[in-house]
This record gives sequence, structure tokens and C-alpha cells, in this order.
Amino acid sequence: MRPELITDLCAYNAYTGGHSGQLYRDCYWVGDLTVSCRVKVQRVQPDSELVLELNEGCRAYRCRIDLNSGEARLSVRTCFGRDVDDEQTLASAKTKVRGPGRYRLRFANVDNRLCLWVNRSLVSFGSAAEYELPETEYPGPQEEDLIPVGIAAKNTQLVVDDLLIRRDIYYRSEQIIDVDAEGFLNARYESANQPELRQLLHDPQAWWEAYRVGMQTAEFQLGEDEYLVLGDNSPRSKDSRLWANTRHARHRYAVPASALVGKAFFVYWPHGKPFLRGGRGFPITYHKAYGPYSVEKTNYPNLRVPFYPQIFRMRRIR
Repeated sequence: MRPELITDLCAYNAYTGGHSGQLYRDCYWVGDLTVSCRVKVQRVQPDSELVLELNEGCRAYRCRIDLNSGEARLSVRTCFGRDVDDEQTLASAKTKVRGPGRYRLRFANVDNRLCLWVNRSLVSFGSAAEYELPETEYPGPQEEDLIPVGIAAKNTQLVVDDLLIRRDIYYRSEQIIDVDAEGFLNARYESANQPELRQLLHDPQAWWEAYRVGMQTAEFQLGEDEYLVLGDNSPRSKDSRLWANTRHARHRYAVPASALVGKAFFVYWPHGKPFLRGGRGFPITYHKAYGPYSVEKTNYPNLRVPFYPQIFRMRRIR
């Protein structure tokens, strides 16, 4: 398989069934990423170092951790074509990653800010971990985005496992443009080239050109005490962007503040509490491996219960 750009795919939307065939609406590149992993440091030397890297467009964001002192240094390296700028340090801070041991790390590049967690505790870098992008800088994906995450080590012996890459929420700029004579809503997508974009995810330069040509913006003007409501599943959520104006409101997409203010009187469904196996829960059924002559159960759960409801917290509060 060819490497592809990370997109706004929501696994909830990908299915096969009925007459619809496969549904893929994951055509928009997402550059804001988080990588998490578990690191077992077995041996260190005087200059041992661990590096976590996240690529986004023309920039490579790095977190360098000195495995002796525990100092973590955030930096950025900018690439324009064949020219490579020197690595620029943004911020540094002390961490508990010192010497042999087990550490859980998470490194994020989201909303123009770099963050590092060590053993689920956020490391404080202050405002220096925030950065601004020049308006003239090339904003599209690069070849490096086909390998969006990097992990490297120097002069040390360690094991990295439990690797997980997450993307940030991507809000599509889509909207209703009019209502036809039969009352159907006509929506305008973020790009007029959605099918083509899906086919070009392996080629960042061609993808960006197709996106740039077909890009369409969505503008929403809000009045005082009005809010735009966006869902966490932007490809499928019928949120404010796609509301019809059956209310005959001045702004069909706006929620007035008066509709958000109320009095809570009952705790109906408290947040579930993770349990067992570090919050992974209890497996109920497992996926099966189909061989030419037999079907065997795998150790990969198909259905599991990751939490239990805190029913005892359900109560009236007014």
C-alpha cells in the first residue's frame, strides 16, 4: 500500500452495507497531530537522547529529551523545497524522564502550540511553546507528511511500544446555500473536487493543487449573544452549518444565548468510570481469523465494556 496523508476520517462513518457500498468521506488533510507511546529505557550513556517528531507541511516539530538530566527541548525545523533551515529552539523544561525506567509520553502539535505529557502529567513550557505561522508560508502538505511521525534515539538502549497517533478535530467549511422549490436543502462542500482529493492522498503536491483550485469558503455572521454550534463528527453532523431556517430566525445557523441558559435539576447519566486493564475494560467477544480449513479466535476484542456507569451518582439536584 502507498502511504497517504492523514485525513479527517471518522471511523464511525466508514461502513459497508445495503446498497450504499463503502462510504469514504475522508478527503481533507489534517496536520495537527498527537503521538503517544510507552518507552522502556534500559541503559543510558552521558549523551543519551530521545527525539519525538511531528511533521506538518513545511515544518518538523521536535521534542528532544536528555535521558540523563530529563531536560526536554522543543524545536522546529523548516523546509522549503531543497533549502533546510537550522533547527530553532522554542522552549525547554525539566521532566522526570531521567535514567532507566518506564515512561509514558505524549507529544502534541495542535492549534499552533506544542505540548508534552510525561506519565499523563503536562510539562509546563509556558507561552514559549506557542508559535505563529507567517501568512506567506506555504500552507499545504509536503512529502514529509506521508511520514507524519518520527521517533529516534541516540546512544541508549530502549524499547518503544503502545504507539498511537491521533489527529485533531477538523471542521469542514460547508454550508446551506439555498432551498429549492421542493424544500430540499442545497449544500456547498468545502471543495468541489472531493472525489479527486480522495484519489490524490498519496501525492501531497497534487492533492494541494486540487484542493486549492476547488476550495470554497463558508462564512457565518453572528450577532451579539449568538453562537455557532459545531459537532465533533464534522463530515456527518448536521450542525449549525447545515440547519434549515424553520424557525425563521435572522441567522438560520445561529443559536441565541437564551437557548443555552437554563437550570440543571438532575444528574441523568454521570460519566462512566474506566476499569480493568488500564481502562481498556472487559472483552466480551473477539475477532476471528478465517483460515482455509478452520476458524480461530484471535486475541483482538470485537466487543468490550471499557467502563461501568456510576448509577449511584444519578440524583435530583434541585
